[in-house]
Amino acid sequence: MGISTASSNKGKGIVFNTHSFTEAEVRQMCIELEAKFGLACWLKLNKGKPTIAISGSSFERFLDLTSPFIFATMRAKLPSPRSARQTHKKYPPHFKLMT
Repeated sequence: MGISTASSNKGKGIVFNTHSFTEAEVRQMCIELEAKFGLACWLKLNKGKPTIAISGSSFERFLDLTSPFIFATMRAKLPSPRSARQTHKKYPPHFKLMT
């Protein structure tokens, strides 16, 4: 399963490339991600295959959950922090890049 973000880097949405899973499996993963981690997500088709789209409104929550595990070389693949106009949150205080 791969992860991609908005190509323009303006949006904060994240897509899990779950093309090898069935639609039923991806729907269940969306339910689990919402229930267990509070991520707003939905099934989105890409080339006729199911992927998981995570809302930009859950971006900071996603960072809270994953930041301890993100290597510095992978940091550039994530969107930049939301502007103060969009939210008052910045990267979590514990967000440190692994080297």
